[in-house]
Amino acid sequence: MDTALKHTWMKIGVIAVAAIGLAVLFSRILAPGWDLYGLFYPAIQAAWQGQFSYAKLTLFTNPPWALVLLMPLGWLPPALAHGVLVVATLIAMWWVMRDYRRFKVSYPLAVLSLPMLALVWVGQLEVFALVGTMVAYRAALRRNPWLMALGLVLLTIKPQETFLIILLLLSGSIRRWSKSDWIKMGGLFIAVALMTSSLFGFGWLARMLNGPVYASGWQNFSVWQLGESVPRIIVIGLWLLIAIGTAWALRRAGLSRLGLAIAAVGSNLLSPYLTAPHLLMTMCFSWGLLFDRSLKWGVVAYLASLTPLSRLATGNQALNRLDVIFPLMVLGGLCVQILVEHSSREQPPLLKEVT
Repeated sequence: MDTALKHTWMKIGVIAVAAIGLAVLFSRILAPGWDLYGLFYPAIQAAWQGQFSYAKLTLFTNPPWALVLLMPLGWLPPALAHGVLVVATLIAMWWVMRDYRRFKVSYPLAVLSLPMLALVWVGQLEVFALVGTMVAYRAALRRNPWLMALGLVLLTIKPQETFLIILLLLSGSIRRWSKSDWIKMGGLFIAVALMTSSLFGFGWLARMLNGPVYASGWQNFSVWQLGESVPRIIVIGLWLLIAIGTAWALRRAGLSRLGLAIAAVGSNLLSPYLTAPHLLMTMCFSWGLLFDRSLKWGVVAYLASLTPLSRLATGNQALNRLDVIFPLMVLGGLCVQILVEHSSREQPPLLKEVT
């Protein structure tokens, strides 16, 4: 066997053993996550028993292909399934952030961030959004319709935090792809949706559009929730300002890692439903890149992500509205970076040397 190939398999073996060990460790030390234990794991068990999960579990709002992908976790006890989800998320975060220049600092900070800790606490599924974004992005660059279909399957499991990413990737592929490419990609995605819906029913679409029954509760701190504290006209104006700024930034950045960063944080800010685990997309794709490009702004934005500590210390859950400051700062920082790059390109060479 070739030496390089042997080393590759050794690395894979070491990573696999480490991942299994971490999953077992997490299964022993983590408290039961409410979302996993009360929502996802019962749905998995119901699916194995051939039951209609959408009728059985009123809070399950993910599409049926999410259940198909989660079903292997039903072979494990819930504690170990929780550990596997956490380890899978850590690996996905590593894949997303490994190319950053300050990866050795930004990755540990992201792992220890409050969005990640919130995800661990409740047992959520952001791993699908992280992996789906990277898969679909590479598919768009390589013009691979089969890979794009797989990416869309994963991205639509968490549409409330990936809808702008989907639009960016599809719009960036319009001129590059042939009609046959679009037919392959769309056909495979539709086939997956129809096959899984035939197993679990078509009630998932209405369930997803209606959103969780607790979407207006204290967990949700989207921009729209600010309407409980300030006049609605101000909220509408702020949302429109974010939408216009995001559209401008996406037009400038295009189909690039900067474009993904803008789309990720824009999806968070423009979504009507935003909770702490959702911010992991902004932390990995958007803040990680901002931290590379502007150390000071990245540090300040990271400090802004610590706002949940205020309600942990005071017990005042209404303070969760402060959590929207973090994605706002990240979006602002990335837009400033685009402005700086644009102005530097417009400067004549002599002026660049003087400045």
